[in-house]
Amino acid sequence: MVDCDGDGVTDADEIAAGTDPNDACSYNVVDITLAVTSTVDCDGDGVIDADEIADGTDPNDACSYDPASVTLAVTSMVDCDGDGVTDADEIANGTDPNDACSYNVADITVSVTSTVDCDGDGVTDADEINGPDGDPNTADGTDPNDPCSYDPSSVTLAVTSMVDCDGDGVTDADEIANGTDPNDACSTMLQM
Repeated sequence: MVDCDGDGVTDADEIAAGTDPNDACSYNVVDITLAVTSTVDCDGDGVIDADEIADGTDPNDACSYDPASVTLAVTSMVDCDGDGVTDADEIANGTDPNDACSYNVADITVSVTSTVDCDGDGVTDADEINGPDGDPNTADGTDPNDPCSYDPSSVTLAVTSMVDCDGDGVTDADEIANGTDPNDACSTMLQM
């Protein structure tokens, strides 16, 4: 049983499957019958394929890996959690590449595709960063990690934060529900 490229698939099985027996990144995971001796990282996620197979993750999917198993430089430029920060940058900066609410705003280099609202202000992080139409030029310019930094006209989700940003004794969630201005301490239901 010869496996010239060390990908865990015999050369005979690779030829039968139509993969290249001399390319450690050309194989079907389901065809692995031998120990993987290659030290390649075919998907660029920073985890060698042998470790991914041991972890039960997909060595051909840059978004399928255990961050604890990263031992190589991440060469993939994917953003698996959609927070606008590449996984490579998240790993380098100590944030969680699998948590859309774990990022540094300053590290955002790609479009935010996640629809989460990490600070609970009712505005998706994407809208706070990219603007409601996905265009960074129309962004609200608000902080997606600060529940008091938002444009009330951009609220599209339920407000889950229990903050009272204007200090009038009424939570922002209640003010939005009641149609009063959560940024104006003089605008409460008590005065209406």
